[in-house]
Amino acid sequence: MKLSFKKRIALFNTLAVATTTAIVFIIIYLVVHASSYRHLDGDILLEKEEILNTLDWKADSIIINKMPEWEEAEHKKVEVNPTFIQIVDNKDKMIFKSANLQSNHFLFNPGNEKGYFYNTQIDKQRLRLGQFPIKNDDGKIIGQLTVGVSQQESYYVLNNLLITLCISFPILLLVLYWVIYFAASKAIAPVNQLIRAASGINDSNIDTRLPLPENEDEIYQLASTINELLSRIDSSIQQQ
Repeated sequence: MKLSFKKRIALFNTLAVATTTAIVFIIIYLVVHASSYRHLDGDILLEKEEILNTLDWKADSIIINKMPEWEEAEHKKVEVNPTFIQIVDNKDKMIFKSANLQSNHFLFNPGNEKGYFYNTQIDKQRLRLGQFPIKNDDGKIIGQLTVGVSQQESYYVLNNLLITLCISFPILLLVLYWVIYFAASKAIAPVNQLIRAASGINDSNIDTRLPLPENEDEIYQLASTINELLSRIDSSIQQQ
């Protein structure tokens, strides 16, 4: 497929801008994604510290004292910004779970020693979970604490951002292509003028010269060079 010069200019410039724009869009999405999960993980860590401060233990047994924190509405409701809690002992026995878990429970890793974060879904609700070991005074792991928070809002924000970027990207490139194409057409208009003028020169009007553009740029230099060449040819013909 043969492309005109202005189409090649528009295409190559659009490809260059497309690459740059794609990189910028990817960076924007990754930054928002990381910030979103960092915020959720921070909320989980705060909740973890609050819960661990209310726990007691005797040897390898976890003692749950009834504290006001356990009765907070966020641990009972499943609607807006709920917090889910689950505690199992070192025998994988469930010893506590928040009321908003209802008949559900979280899968957990009984061999977890450091704590980690992961995503899951319960009753079509997306959750961000953190599982942390519960240690007694001797540093022995006597159970596992799992804290979950809803990530529905973060999911919708990220999903809408992704859709927006994916839709705006081709539209931006299409608009950009036609803008560059129009600019290229204006830029090479003097070249087309020179081509038309040069096409009309023959033996009968060899004394005709190409019109010089207003701007003294490369096109001006090209026209001047061609005019000088025509002058030499004209002189040569007259001498003969």
